[in-house]
Amino acid sequence: MGSGNLGCDLVQFSRKRTHAASYHAHASVQAIARQWLWCDWPRAARGLVLDVGSGPVTAPEGFEAGTTAIALDQSLPMLAHASGYTYRVAADAAAMPFATGSVQYIGSSMAMQWIGVQALAEWHRLLEPRGRMAMVVPIRGTLARFQACLGDAGLVPRTLPMQDERVWIAALREIGFWVTSVEIRHIQQPYSDRRQLVRALTRIGAAGDAEWSSRDVRRATLAALDRWCASGTACLEYVLLRVEGQKSCGIS
Repeated sequence: MGSGNLGCDLVQFSRKRTHAASYHAHASVQAIARQWLWCDWPRAARGLVLDVGSGPVTAPEGFEAGTTAIALDQSLPMLAHASGYTYRVAADAAAMPFATGSVQYIGSSMAMQWIGVQALAEWHRLLEPRGRMAMVVPIRGTLARFQACLGDAGLVPRTLPMQDERVWIAALREIGFWVTSVEIRHIQQPYSDRRQLVRALTRIGAAGDAEWSSRDVRRATLAALDRWCASGTACLEYVLLRVEGQKSCGIS
């Protein structure tokens, strides 16, 4: 039987130094997404390139000489662990401190779900005419089995709401981007240990396991996840959208 429709807190973004320091130990899906985003884009980049919501990572390789690569993140602890960039800038991704039309490329991996489609207007403002953008973002269907596991136990998982891919694509077009490439990839990570599963969700920057709304919620959630892992079916699934676009010439 369920536990009386209890809430489960795993939704807010955290800026804890401990999460920044341990990020790479738990961010395997994030590493896959980042490689997918930057593996062959933009190889001929020149000028100013923004990595929005970069996190504590190494700058992408392959930029041509003279390129200025900037890591941008709200979290100072995350930026402190970033390396290889020309500059590291702490700023709100919805109000970035750069001149209109001054940026040639904007990329973002596994960050825009925290910021929302409204921030795409800021991308359009910053990019020069025909400037290019690309992003990888989790969409609806992500963590569906995790949500079902907690729902079956009478819990209400407060995971981050994910937009449908059509919402992102429509927003880009409405703002004034040509959408040049759309891909969707499914990634599944099985778990047999509840502690590793929870760390995969929280130690990348999601709200930590110390932020339960009550002891009853914590106890019921961990018991449900223990049963799920013991069943051999525990799996965190991610549905990732990769979109490339270009700013329409003549639209400011």
